[in-house]
Amino acid sequence: MTATHSFERRSVRDAFFERHLPKLTATGVVEYDSMVATVALADDAVAGQHRF
Repeated sequence: MTATHSFERRSVRDAFFERHLPKLTATGVVEYDSMVATVALADDAVAGQHRF
């Protein structure tokens, strides 16, 4: 893995945690456990509503 790949991966991860995760948890689409840093779909019913 090159330094560029590492930088890009870190950039995407940071954007997800800063911009997208707060919105997804606020709307109930995902559940975030900050103690173990896991993200999971809230439930199948909600997930099915957001598929295209």
